[in-house]
Amino acid sequence: FDFTPVQVILQHLFGFPKPIYHHHRLIRDDAGKRLAKRDDARAIRTYRQDGATSEDVRRLVGL
Repeated sequence: FDFTPVQVILQHLFGFPKPIYHHHRLIRDDAGKRLAKRDDARAIRTYRQDGATSEDVRRLVGL
């Protein structure tokens, strides 16, 4: 189910500003495998708890 049109309507009805979206490339682990919930990938929070810095997390998302 594509919920985006419903979100856009609600944003308009409530007078919220139009959001700016950023589409980043797939996030991959050090082995190159994409991080996906369906594959039980580690959450970004887990990387942070294991000592990853903000810079490390930005590197994961290609920033």
